[in-house]
Amino acid sequence: MEPASIQGAILYGVVSGVLTSALLVALSRLFSLIILPGYQNLVYRGIRIAGEWEIRTEGLTQIIRLKISQKAYILEGEVAVLSKDATSQKNYEDLRTFALKGGIQDRFVELSLRHSDHSRLGAGTLLLEVIGDGRVMKGAYAFYSVSNNKIISLEVEARRSIVVPEKPLVAKGEILPPIQSHKDSKTESQKKS
Repeated sequence: MEPASIQGAILYGVVSGVLTSALLVALSRLFSLIILPGYQNLVYRGIRIAGEWEIRTEGLTQIIRLKISQKAYILEGEVAVLSKDATSQKNYEDLRTFALKGGIQDRFVELSLRHSDHSRLGAGTLLLEVIGDGRVMKGAYAFYSVSNNKIISLEVEARRSIVVPEKPLVAKGEILPPIQSHKDSKTESQKKS
């Protein structure tokens, strides 16, 4: 059809309108999913809690390990719940994994946990406060207990895992010795005795 005819003009107008709408939707998605979060992460001035954390408490028969990634105020990651005692009788397996989503604002951390296997039941919520120099968070953990069939709430403390750098640290031209983790320092003191 020729654009000079009425039908051609209408057809070209409809096609160009659809293409323009699709382009605007794509640009809007690009802005909201990539550009805006990148900018927010760049200008974010709060504490960064990304990394690996471990939760232990007296009321739990498991160890909870969090792996958190952070983009400004938005937190995502995964959680591994490991049984402390593999020989005890229980209604769950030794390792369970959960997806983690949440946020951080004014040093308060809100995390929601959902079982990674969608055919399984499992949910929990953590409300933590970053304290001290940012290596410890304290707060509460509410979760559905599979073994007791009820919702339980416990006070918990999360500690940031110590990271040993892969490359040696250099300060004022000298190579510094590697930082030892808690496990390494206990092992060496046990070897000496």
